[in-house]
Amino acid sequence: MAPWAYQNLEMLSALEKGLDEAVAGNTLLHGDMYPFNVLTTDERVYIVDWPHAWVGASHVDVVTLLISAALSGTDPQPILESLPSTASVDPTYIDVQLAAHSGFLLATVC
Repeated sequence: MAPWAYQNLEMLSALEKGLDEAVAGNTLLHGDMYPFNVLTTDERVYIVDWPHAWVGASHVDVVTLLISAALSGTDPQPILESLPSTASVDPTYIDVQLAAHSGFLLATVC
């Protein structure tokens, strides 16, 4: 585990407890929105591999996709602030989603 995450484990665990509220909504979500599930042509964008689909807040898939952008060196903050689905979202909800997603990834690896 990353030293920062280990030192802040209590805060991250507390954030995760707010997940139900942070991701509540009525938008159809992909649930596994990573670049390898997005195919593009010159005319269209296709989202593939839907076994994790669920209904929730409209910002969830965008935040998940931006995790990959951040890993590639792109600062996700300006993107989050400019998109209609994320610009007005309480930043705490995004922090909650990131904490829960990170915890999920750690749990599946460990």
